Amino acid sequence: LATFRKAVETGGYLAMSIDTNLDAESVRDSYSHPLHGQQLLNIFHRLKRDLDIFGDLDPKAWEYRTDIEEFEHHGHKVLLASHVLVATRPQSFFIDKNHIAIKAGEGLVADKSYKIPIELMDIFAKQEGYKPMGSVYDDQNRMAMPVYQCI
Repeated sequence: LATFRKAVETGGYLAMSIDTNLDAESVRDSYSHPLHGQQLLNIFHRLKRDLDIFGDLDPKAWEYRTDIEEFEHHGHKVLLASHVLVATRPQSFFIDKNHIAIKAGEGLVADKSYKIPIELMDIFAKQEGYKPMGSVYDDQNRMAMPVYQCI
């Protein structure tokens, strides 16, 4: 928000989309789709194809899982979804002279995404000099598009 604040002039508006789904089970279910895991596993195929990687990086020797952490921030429930690639066998490789050794069962976090209520986003926005102007929700109240004015 602070970076956007530098780009949006006083009186200007910022609209964004945020994931407001705080049901851990439905978040896990939505990310457990095979295509989501395949998208992240494709990162290793691209790394092996496009970077100077020496050693044993086997893009087919990884599995995808989603870890969900629940916590409170400013009195509001928050979910953090971690998208983890887990090695199915040991691997050892170098990327730009850096040695990476992965044991079977070890995971690498490929992506993280927060799920927060609009009320918490409004708190963050106010701290960065925005005035909440209202929000639009999808029909299941899982996604929101808040609009803020820079003051």
